[in-house]
Amino acid sequence: MLSRLIIFGILAALLFTAPLAAQEIDFRVTLLNENVQVFLLDDFDLMGSGTSSSQLFALSIKNLSAQQAVTCYIDLQIVSQNVGVLATGRTNTFTLEALETIQLTNQEFFAKSGRIKLEQREILPAGEDLIRDTLDSRGLPSDIYTFEFDVFKVTPEMPDGEKMSQDFVELNVTNPSTLDLISPGRSADDEELQMLYTTYPFFRWQASNIPLFRLVIAEKLAEVHTGASPDQVISDQVRFHKLLGFASDPPSDVDPAPDGYEILITTSFEYPAAGAWSLQPGKTYYWQIHGIVQSSGVPIELPSEIWAFQIYDNMSGTSSPEQQQLMEQLGDALGEMEGLLNPGGELSGFTPSGVVMINGQPVSMEIVLDILTKIRNGELEAVEVTVE
Repeated sequence: MLSRLIIFGILAALLFTAPLAAQEIDFRVTLLNENVQVFLLDDFDLMGSGTSSSQLFALSIKNLSAQQAVTCYIDLQIVSQNVGVLATGRTNTFTLEALETIQLTNQEFFAKSGRIKLEQREILPAGEDLIRDTLDSRGLPSDIYTFEFDVFKVTPEMPDGEKMSQDFVELNVTNPSTLDLISPGRSADDEELQMLYTTYPFFRWQASNIPLFRLVIAEKLAEVHTGASPDQVISDQVRFHKLLGFASDPPSDVDPAPDGYEILITTSFEYPAAGAWSLQPGKTYYWQIHGIVQSSGVPIELPSEIWAFQIYDNMSGTSSPEQQQLMEQLGDALGEMEGLLNPGGELSGFTPSGVVMINGQPVSMEIVLDILTKIRNGELEAVEVTVE
């Protein structure tokens, strides 16, 4: 008896579930670019301007009947995973002849003219909030956005339409938002510049979900840039620029770092000792990182803040307070240094030149001080100190 009831329940569920009508229309939506990181507000065209500049998806709708035309319309919902339905819309009513196929992109779908066009639109409160919050940046917040389509067949018996087919596409927007400079220097808006004691600075920054970068370094000229803004300086006397990027592991056909980009392991880059403009003592330099990300159209650049630093001029032959501090830290970390620095020692009268070499490669003063700190804290041990 129990088994009969279970079977009856399954049959009842099958009989009383309302499926889509027998398929008379083949409808498909295809996402055109799956590698997009940033979507712009204009691409969604919530305002109905019909000016979307990018192709996001393609629609294909076909009448499967070989004898009869079919009259249809399409309903659309744009849904945010985080906040819900953003907008809804409905196209005009259109007719597909027997076996006819219509194909169009989102640009044509949202346009104000054409055979199939989105006529009725409604922006819901969540969509209004999105428009208001992104008017300045235009970039949509990180989220999963879904375009849901339903196709309805219109007949005299069912003027409101009978659902015939449905499909959807999802857009995963990561929208990188973190691009912060770490060293060297500080904000170019600060009145006091950070002094560097090397002409081979080690540039470091922090970024989220950004595979490609452009480093720009410009020189501030005292006789030219008096009163100039950081933006004016960074775009004027550019002394160095470099394309940097991460390689995929293992390498792929579409590598994040294309030809012309120097491969990075971390978000850092040391100024080259050769083949580049020589940074000069006494000069002030501005630097900036541009994150390069794939948008729904062409790649776009996300600029960081602009930072500035000055190279210390040691032509006077006297030690600066920072150099004296470095020598003190050397003495504290390496007890053997005391005898070397005393009168008659091998380093008597020594003044740092600003260039520090480790294993034959120039390194920044930041790395040197970090090593000395680890030696003082017992994290590293000085096995041998020699002077050559």
